[in-house]
Amino acid sequence: MGAWGTGSFENDDALDFLAGLEEEQDLEVVEDAIDAVIDVDYVDSDAASAAVAAVEVVAAMLGKAAPRLPKEIAAWARSQGAPEAELVDAAKKALDVVLNKSELRNLWDDSEDADRWAEVIKGLAARLS
Repeated sequence: MGAWGTGSFENDDALDFLAGLEEEQDLEVVEDAIDAVIDVDYVDSDAASAAVAAVEVVAAMLGKAAPRLPKEIAAWARSQGAPEAELVDAAKKALDVVLNKSELRNLWDDSEDADRWAEVIKGLAARLS
């Protein structure tokens, strides 16, 4: 796993997702990353990490950005306006899948930081409320 910390942006897949976001004009890439993990039996780690980053964008759109969200991404999120309720609901579902049915969870379970990672995901979910 290309991760160096438990934070939402402390892995290669999340940063890859964010790198292409500024070039987008709408929320389609955010919605796609979230939808990719919903209603599946098991999510691989790269899709799960991208979904977490996408959910962070939704949280930023709600005015509840993570402290480590790059300022350019925070500005892009603000430019999108408030998210629709359906997107927020989908974001919550995506986090539930990542937390309970993902390779990312399994990888963190094999580390000493499993509880810290789970708290990061639960904290993100709380920021969606």
